[in-house]
Amino acid sequence: MSTAFDVADAFPRGLLRPELYVGQLCAVSAQAVKFNLNEAGSPSGSHFLGGRYGKGEVGEFVLIEGQINLLLGRVVEIHLPDADRRLIYTIPSAQMRWHRASAEVYANADGTTRFVWTTHVAPAEIGAYVDAQMDLGVAALKATLEEDARKA
Repeated sequence: MSTAFDVADAFPRGLLRPELYVGQLCAVSAQAVKFNLNEAGSPSGSHFLGGRYGKGEVGEFVLIEGQINLLLGRVVEIHLPDADRRLIYTIPSAQMRWHRASAEVYANADGTTRFVWTTHVAPAEIGAYVDAQMDLGVAALKATLEEDARKA
């Protein structure tokens, strides 16, 4: 037994919902389609109409909208270029002759993330103060990430 239904009645706002949009195509080849994730770096997943939807997570199925057709695809890899996961900065200060710092984010094989924050300062005597400030910064970052994880 088959049941026919009117697509316009079943999907009055269209099949593709803007609330579930994850990104834009940037390259197409015979082997793969590459796209830029709009929510890269954000806490993953959102809830819509009672269900959880990822924002381009590995393993997710995605609909790719063409001019005429829709293609079904699956996210098999997410790559973030080195330049997009590294921040290098300096803070001018009357107390420091020199300051250079970097913050980097790495994905671990077990699904966790490693954050590496390195700072070099001169004179060396200010190092203890900078260490204490970095400890406060790490504590604030940890609290923010844990709160975001509870909300997700």
